[in-house]
Amino acid sequence: MRLKHVFDYSLEEIAELTGSTVSGVNAALNRGRSELASLPQPSTPPRATSPEMSRLLHLYVERFDRRDWHGFRGEWQ
Repeated sequence: MRLKHVFDYSLEEIAELTGSTVSGVNAALNRGRSELASLPQPSTPPRATSPEMSRLLHLYVERFDRRDWHGFRGEWQ
């Protein structure tokens, strides 16, 4: 699922990388999504984040979206 949803590979690219077919990749993705949907929901609400943690998370996502890998290793300030 990471290749599709995190790295945004196409089904064709994933099939080529894994030695599968597009139909096989699609079936595997559907199985994975079903497994995730069937997991129990957390019993406690998520923790509230501080303004500083929110700022760092925003910065992390921004750098990931830009594929700024050097920024990941640099300062988070």
